[in-house]
Amino acid sequence: MSKSKNPKARHVRLLSSGFFPPEMPDCFYSERLGRKREPILKSFDQIPSKKNGPPHFHLLKGERAIFSFPRFGREDRRHSYINPISYFYLSKVLAENYVSIRKLNRRSRMSVAPTIFDWAGERALIRPAFDARDSQHVTLNAGFEFLAEGDIAAFFHSIYTHVIPWAVHGKAVAKRRKQDFGLYGNVLDLLVRNAQDGQTIGLPVGPDTSRLIAELIGTAIDKSIQTSLKGKRKWSARERGAMRFVDDYVFGCSSHQEAEIVLATLRRCANDFELELNNSKTRISPTGPFFAAAWKEHVRGLLPAIGSDKGSLLRYFYGIEAAVRAHPEANVAKFALQNARRLFLETHDWPLVEDYLLSSYRQNAAVLPTVVEILILRHLDRKDVAIERISSFVSARFAALALLQKRGEVCWLLYLCICLQTSIRSAAIAELFAAEDSAVAILIADAKRLGLVQGAIDQRTWDASLTKEGLRSSMWLYSYESALKGLNAAGTTAHVTSDPYFGPLLAQDVEFYRSGSSHLNRGTFLLRLRLERVRQQLQQAAVQEDLADEFVDFEDASEGEPDGAFDFY
Repeated sequence: MSKSKNPKARHVRLLSSGFFPPEMPDCFYSERLGRKREPILKSFDQIPSKKNGPPHFHLLKGERAIFSFPRFGREDRRHSYINPISYFYLSKVLAENYVSIRKLNRRSRMSVAPTIFDWAGERALIRPAFDARDSQHVTLNAGFEFLAEGDIAAFFHSIYTHVIPWAVHGKAVAKRRKQDFGLYGNVLDLLVRNAQDGQTIGLPVGPDTSRLIAELIGTAIDKSIQTSLKGKRKWSARERGAMRFVDDYVFGCSSHQEAEIVLATLRRCANDFELELNNSKTRISPTGPFFAAAWKEHVRGLLPAIGSDKGSLLRYFYGIEAAVRAHPEANVAKFALQNARRLFLETHDWPLVEDYLLSSYRQNAAVLPTVVEILILRHLDRKDVAIERISSFVSARFAALALLQKRGEVCWLLYLCICLQTSIRSAAIAELFAAEDSAVAILIADAKRLGLVQGAIDQRTWDASLTKEGLRSSMWLYSYESALKGLNAAGTTAHVTSDPYFGPLLAQDVEFYRSGSSHLNRGTFLLRLRLERVRQQLQQAAVQEDLADEFVDFEDASEGEPDGAFDFY
């Protein structure tokens, strides 16, 4: 085992690769926060705490920065990123107690979306594998007469932070010792609340820390269900008949009556943790024919070979549209685009592909990150993207997106303009000048610095955050980063240098935004595509092995022992 697999290394990894939501463009990153952990922590340790009072960081509060991002077939979802100082300490507590947390999570006999620590990928935790969910769903469908399905309503947004210590230490102990900060569950509760200005409802959707905490709570519900149904159901490896994918439950049942009992148990156990089921997604249905997500293999099979002619591309696009119509419940278009990225980057018929990409985004906003990624990499590699056309396309969308508060999409389009070095009319983005959104503000200010904005911009709303209070507000990213990069109109840095928390970050040149596409290249991208697929396959295999109780390199009594098959070097 690598000696680096210890709490410090886990903390570095969470800081470097688990901070910003994956729904944000990768110009926003936190690698330097992890790389500079040691000098930053040393500076933080010099901050005095009140005599006989709690540690200074227990008193630090900040606001979340919230943005919406498209979800296929549903309303946009709210994502957020928290103050980096709050995240620094929250991730530190999780890293220091990771072995205990992992042991708690292993109590679940249902989860098919375990929190798998990844030492080398783009995220500190591997994202849940939908293939693992689909595979287990097929198994349940084949083995039972009925399926009982339940979904926890607005799971992340509804979590009551005080249930975190309940999930870790048990409700009785947690309630008896709720002021005991020797219990790390109480510390997590406090830090999560402080990261959202004292709010007790909700986990921020985006940071990897939230996934770790949410899985703890999900596992506690699983354990309660398993205990309640003990004797009524078999929970041993291959015989168990249930799964949970993050917040979605599916139970295989032999009768309708059994399904009713199971759903009643699920509802009660969720209620015990102050959560509710989504009535519109709670149902009992007879099992149907074998329905493995074969459309995915069908879509993969449609993909023409690299270098295929225009006719092959047209047949591919036609086949994809047919699959989209045949499976309206699935995001077929996104899956197809992701699997065709290499083909599109190497095609000789780029104008046709460009047409298809823009049309796909108009029909399905959830494909935007993939579309932007392909456009940028194609431009870097071939220089044949129609820049003026893209400029007109993007400008036409800015006003509507701003009015609809769809600032997640706005960020991706601004990022695209910066990477393609395409012009932006100030009139097209004028509605955004009054938006208290750090990511939008940074991107527009950087575009202005690069000479891409035609006309004046108004930074007064954003520059109001250039204070100590601004560093604790939802505008902290602009308040800090604009000082570091000289992007604010006032050119001030005093509010940052004098701050005991952000001052050390500035001194270490920690940045959260990198301009342009210098970090992107085709070779690295293609390698990432291969590794993405490998990680998905490994996660599915890990889940299946766990279902079969066949892990032998799985347990560890301390960080000094192997972490087991779930870790990647």
